[in-house]
Amino acid sequence: MSRKIPMKKTHGTHPYLKQGLEVVNAIVPSTAFLEGKDKEEVEKYQKRCISYCIENGEAPIVAEKIFSFHQVPSSQKSSFIEASLTLEKLASKTVVFTDFGITDVMKWHVAQACSRNQNVQYRKIDT
Repeated sequence: MSRKIPMKKTHGTHPYLKQGLEVVNAIVPSTAFLEGKDKEEVEKYQKRCISYCIENGEAPIVAEKIFSFHQVPSSQKSSFIEASLTLEKLASKTVVFTDFGITDVMKWHVAQACSRNQNVQYRKIDT
């Protein structure tokens, strides 16, 4: 089942507005879990993954870019996980970007998607 975000009519039109973007859960590598990778390089890659989704008519949910798990205070970690999983349930599929490999955290997200019977796609973009 595909979930689409309806675009509200705004004053005038803009050539970049797309109708009915598909909500996807985009799993990108975290700078915290990629040893030996330059943080700026990983952050650029994360942005390219987000752009890739948008260019393909998708509205990506990227919890990693909102707040990295390792930055969340211990007292809020369970709430962060619950909020992340709630957002992921809104998506029609989970998209995993694999150019830097698949970390254990990414595997966990894939397992969560599979437990929801959610379609999982693996993608590579040129790094």
